[in-house]
Amino acid sequence: LVRLGQRALESSDVRTRARPVLEALHHRFNETVNLGVFADSLVAYVDMMESDQGLRMAARVGVTDQMHSTALGKAILSYLPADEQDRILAYPLVRRTDRTITDPDALRCELSVIRQLGVAEDRGENEVGAHCYGAPVFDHQGHVVAAVSVASPQSRVDVERGRQISEAVRDAAADITERLGGRWPIERDWIESQTAGNSDAPIQEAASGVAGDD
Repeated sequence: LVRLGQRALESSDVRTRARPVLEALHHRFNETVNLGVFADSLVAYVDMMESDQGLRMAARVGVTDQMHSTALGKAILSYLPADEQDRILAYPLVRRTDRTITDPDALRCELSVIRQLGVAEDRGENEVGAHCYGAPVFDHQGHVVAAVSVASPQSRVDVERGRQISEAVRDAAADITERLGGRWPIERDWIESQTAGNSDAPIQEAASGVAGDD
């Protein structure tokens, strides 16, 4: 009970400090913006700002979702300690769509790319027709505690918009981390140097051939 109470307090603090950043993301893209926290072996939605467009992605605050098939979950999972990763990947990886990564080794390959680039991508892996970018948030001890994401229908994400959203989500995660008194572990200048001149979305290019593998 003490552990659950502490987690609830931490989630409340993350939500309060993240809210202005979520609002800025929502205003810029008018897509659904999510904030999720690590909840045992799942990701729990603690805040959400829904797009006002007719066709939009939606989630409910308080619900949980899979770690391996969501951008929020993969962003968190990529920075968990190795033993925590192994514990979660020991569970059967449920296939949500025909693009869901269900092989632990293939997922580990993608998680290593996420750690390098600081952004996770869900290419219709959790819901058909959805596209989502997520990035991890860290506390003052350097532990990953949450993730922020922007989700939209695939039909509204071309190459350029995908690049803009992924960069904005990374910056938002770094901003929220700073507001929590933490430090984002990847230097933004280094990320930009790695992705400069790349016309494709970072994860799509770097993890080519990984998504959709069994």
